[in-house]
Amino acid sequence: DKQRVIFIKKGIFQEKVFIEKEKITLKGEKESEVKIVIAEARDIWRCEHSDDWGAAVLNLKANDITLENLTVINDYGFSAKGDSLVKCTNDT
Repeated sequence: DKQRVIFIKKGIFQEKVFIEKEKITLKGEKESEVKIVIAEARDIWRCEHSDDWGAAVLNLKANDITLENLTVINDYGFSAKGDSLVKCTNDT
Protein backbone atom coordinates (compact mmCIF):
# COMPACT_ATOMS: atom_id res chain seq x y z
CA ASP A 1 0.00 0.00 0.00
CA LYS A 2 1.05 3.54 -0.76
CA GLN A 3 1.14 6.42 1.74
CA ARG A 4 -2.00 8.57 1.35
CA VAL A 5 -1.54 12.32 1.75
CA ILE A 6 -4.31 14.61 2.98
CA PHE A 7 -3.52 18.30 2.39
CA ILE A 8 -5.03 20.78 4.85
CA LYS A 9 -5.38 24.46 3.90
CA LYS A 10 -4.22 27.05 6.40
CA GLY A 11 -6.70 27.97 9.11
CA ILE A 12 -7.96 27.06 12.55
CA PHE A 13 -10.12 23.93 12.72
CA GLN A 14 -12.19 23.32 15.85
CA GLU A 15 -12.84 19.62 15.55
CA LYS A 16 -11.51 16.29 16.68
CA VAL A 17 -9.62 14.08 14.27
CA PHE A 18 -9.96 10.28 14.22
CA ILE A 19 -7.62 8.16 12.12
CA GLU A 20 -8.00 4.39 11.96
CA LYS A 21 -6.37 3.71 8.58
CA GLU A 22 -2.70 2.89 8.00
CA LYS A 23 -0.21 4.95 5.98
CA ILE A 24 -1.79 8.40 6.24
CA THR A 25 0.01 11.74 6.06
CA LEU A 26 -1.76 14.88 7.27
CA LYS A 27 0.12 17.77 5.68
CA GLY A 28 -0.60 21.38 6.55
CA GLU A 29 -0.40 23.96 3.78
CA LYS A 30 2.12 26.11 5.60
CA GLU A 31 4.08 25.73 8.84
CA SER A 32 2.43 27.35 11.89
CA GLU A 33 -0.70 28.25 9.91
CA VAL A 34 -2.73 25.06 10.34
CA LYS A 35 -4.14 24.56 13.83
CA ILE A 36 -6.51 21.90 15.09
CA VAL A 37 -7.90 23.15 18.40
CA ILE A 38 -10.36 21.73 20.94
CA ALA A 39 -11.07 22.79 24.52
CA GLU A 40 -12.33 19.73 26.38
CA ALA A 41 -11.31 18.05 29.61
CA ARG A 42 -10.85 14.27 29.61
CA ASP A 43 -13.29 13.99 32.53
CA ILE A 44 -16.00 15.67 30.47
CA TRP A 45 -15.39 13.27 27.57
CA ARG A 46 -15.54 10.26 29.89
CA CYS A 47 -18.99 11.27 31.18
CA GLU A 48 -20.52 10.07 27.93
CA HIS A 49 -17.91 7.53 26.75
CA SER A 50 -16.70 4.28 28.28
CA ASP A 51 -13.02 4.74 27.37
CA ASP A 52 -10.46 7.32 26.30
CA TRP A 53 -10.78 6.73 22.53
CA GLY A 54 -11.80 10.15 21.31
CA ALA A 55 -10.75 12.14 24.38
CA ALA A 56 -7.81 13.69 22.53
CA VAL A 57 -7.81 16.30 19.79
CA LEU A 58 -5.95 13.87 17.51
CA ASN A 59 -7.02 10.24 18.03
CA LEU A 60 -4.94 7.55 16.30
CA LYS A 61 -5.59 3.80 16.03
CA ALA A 62 -3.21 3.02 13.19
CA ASN A 63 0.43 2.64 12.22
CA ASP A 64 2.57 4.67 9.85
CA ILE A 65 0.97 8.08 10.45
CA THR A 66 2.89 11.22 9.47
CA LEU A 67 2.01 14.74 10.60
CA GLU A 68 3.57 17.73 8.81
CA ASN A 69 3.11 21.46 9.41
CA LEU A 70 0.33 21.01 11.97
CA THR A 71 -0.29 22.42 15.42
CA VAL A 72 -2.63 20.29 17.54
CA ILE A 73 -3.88 21.91 20.77
CA ASN A 74 -6.25 21.03 23.60
CA ASP A 75 -6.46 24.42 25.27
CA TYR A 76 -9.00 23.51 27.95
CA GLY A 77 -6.51 24.24 30.74
CA PHE A 78 -5.89 27.70 29.31
CA SER A 79 -9.44 28.63 28.36
CA ALA A 80 -11.30 27.29 31.43
CA LYS A 81 -12.02 30.00 33.96
CA GLY A 82 -11.56 28.94 37.59
CA ASP A 83 -12.61 25.63 39.09
CA SER A 84 -15.32 23.57 37.48
CA LEU A 85 -17.45 20.69 38.66
CA VAL A 86 -18.16 17.95 36.15
CA LYS A 87 -21.60 16.48 36.83
CA CYS A 88 -21.59 13.05 35.30
CA THR A 89 -24.14 10.24 35.31
CA ASN A 90 -21.36 7.72 34.53
CA ASP A 91 -19.05 7.37 37.49
CA THR A 92 -15.78 7.40 35.52
